[in-house]
Amino acid sequence: MVPNGWQFSDFKNGALQTYNKMGSYMVEVKKAGKNMSESDVQNTVAALAKKYKGTGPEKVKMLGLVFYKTTFNVASTHQSLYSALRNGAKISIAMMGKDHETNATMQAVFKSIVIK
Repeated sequence: MVPNGWQFSDFKNGALQTYNKMGSYMVEVKKAGKNMSESDVQNTVAALAKKYKGTGPEKVKMLGLVFYKTTFNVASTHQSLYSALRNGAKISIAMMGKDHETNATMQAVFKSIVIK
């Protein structure tokens, strides 16, 4: 879902992004890598959590997959990253914005994601 007034970008490299015009909120869905393992995905999230003093990684079951989640701040920007393994590729969902966990628009975008 792309909310009214938001921008949408398909980078044609496995990454899709929607964001508000002010750049204060963003949701990105990305598919990357080949022949990866679940431990590769978990270790990547753990390294990010350690680097930015984030949470987790926490295991979250959603969209028919097991995601590893961390929430952290980078350059005063509050973010969450969910990463899962599907057919050897890493599926990542990144969310950015001050209150993205509770913001109704952000949550509507997040809940509209379908992994094909």
